[in-house]
Amino acid sequence: MSQANLVTVDYYRWLYNYSYWARDRVLAQVAKLDQDAYIAPRALDYGSIRGTLVHSLAREAVWLDRWQGNADSLIDEIDLPTFSTLMELWTREEARMRAFLNELTDPQLLLPISYESALTKNRYAIPLWQMMSPPSGPAACHTVRRRLTASWPDGNVQAA
Repeated sequence: MSQANLVTVDYYRWLYNYSYWARDRVLAQVAKLDQDAYIAPRALDYGSIRGTLVHSLAREAVWLDRWQGNADSLIDEIDLPTFSTLMELWTREEARMRAFLNELTDPQLLLPISYESALTKNRYAIPLWQMMSPPSGPAACHTVRRRLTASWPDGNVQAA
């Protein structure tokens, strides 16, 4: 079986649509928190609910930048002090991602994408379809939900 038979743009559009649906369920619950609970230190990889969400958004923005041949966007918690500022940026990033997916073609999925990591300065060249696949892509939302659930203020996050 050739690589061309393994993946299609339609698959990635479906995958990212599903990811945004799942992310929005998590964000609906986070929106109910007050600012103190949102930024409170927690036993999470990124120190707080805000830190975890900012990391997820930042990774999405970095990967899209790389796929489009741009330098990595460096987004940090200091850039997004509140949930509303996070949502404003994530809305813009989602629109960028959807525009990218709408323009993407099946042959482009097979092309290697070259990029330089802003953190390590290492250079890479990887086929686009591999970079768009989990865990760097949509599966990250499920990781975020698992991590948040384990550290939710009342111990019971329910996806709306």
